[in-house]
Amino acid sequence: MLTVNINFELRSNYERVFGKHRVSGLIHYYMQDYKSSTATTDLAAIPQRYQALSSRATYSYNDTYLLEGNVGYTGSENFESGHQFGLFPAIAFGWVPTQYEWVKEKVPFINFFKIRASVGQVGNDRISNKKISISDISRRRSILVNGVMELLNQRSDLRI
Repeated sequence: MLTVNINFELRSNYERVFGKHRVSGLIHYYMQDYKSSTATTDLAAIPQRYQALSSRATYSYNDTYLLEGNVGYTGSENFESGHQFGLFPAIAFGWVPTQYEWVKEKVPFINFFKIRASVGQVGNDRISNKKISISDISRRRSILVNGVMELLNQRSDLRI
């Protein structure tokens, strides 16, 4: 009886200040591979794999005006072949009024206040661990063996 959970992460950061300008960047890679021979059902014995590459770039002027961009490229075997990876971009803008001297004088009891707005695309691969409902089974041509249908017929509606 054996359970194997392999995780690998690689991360690189950069930050530099040029007078009143601050720039930073991050690149992050993540991989997970999980297999269990102690599973009590065939469905739980299916290996789970996940892989992601993400990056972030930030800029601020005088630590008052902020700009941040993020991009993630994520893959999961929970989705059908050809649609297992997705691109997830995001952008954010921020403003820190407590950096102004007049705010510090007028509102001394607030030492840090930031307003931030962001927009982006997100995804979720944590979908019921490949379990398929009875209604899905009845609508597709397939053979159900010990609760595992995806071996013969992958779900076409599970996409990134």
